Amino acid sequence: MTNLNSQASDISPEIAALKMQLAISLKFHHRSKLERLPLEAAVRVMAEVWDACDQQRNN
Repeated sequence: MTNLNSQASDISPEIAALKMQLAISLKFHHRSKLERLPLEAAVRVMAEVWDACDQQRNN
């Protein structure tokens, strides 16, 4: 896994904490699913989920 703290000085402490929480959740709760998917598919699904959450927030 890449260093999750890289470029940490470029983001707010709140965003850094949220990023770390998401990474931990994905690693420990969804690892087996992620291991079975190609990287491109996993990233696409995460983008789709983000879009769905963003649309709900904007409504």
